[in-house]
Amino acid sequence: MKNAIRNRVTEKDVRSWLDTHGFYGNSAEIRDLNLYAVQRPGWLQIFSFEVRVKSRSETENPWREMFGVVKDDERRRGNNKTQVELFADAVQQTEKLDQWSEGLIAQGNQANATVLLLIGFMVGLAIVGLSILNLFS
Repeated sequence: MKNAIRNRVTEKDVRSWLDTHGFYGNSAEIRDLNLYAVQRPGWLQIFSFEVRVKSRSETENPWREMFGVVKDDERRRGNNKTQVELFADAVQQTEKLDQWSEGLIAQGNQANATVLLLIGFMVGLAIVGLSILNLFS
């Protein structure tokens, strides 16, 4: 049930980034891709994830367990829209999450988690609504 609702768009962005940065994105096992922080009204989102990924350059022991962060800004287009960073350990990941989420509504207590969920839901509804409007115009 944990993977019943997945963020396929962000997962696709991560796989694309992996492909262009020396890894096999299609074979990557992305786990625990979670919304970590958001800026109202929800256009700027920070995600955390873990990944088991295969390096294109290393032939001996090419598989690695890594920790990642994603900064996704829906107001931007092209290469500036999504930033991804990978780290060897969770401490570095946490430091980057703290840096990128400064001043944002971040996961930390139940109230913030509920606000994050509601904002994410509202952004999703807005995207669906705009897509439907786009079909009829």
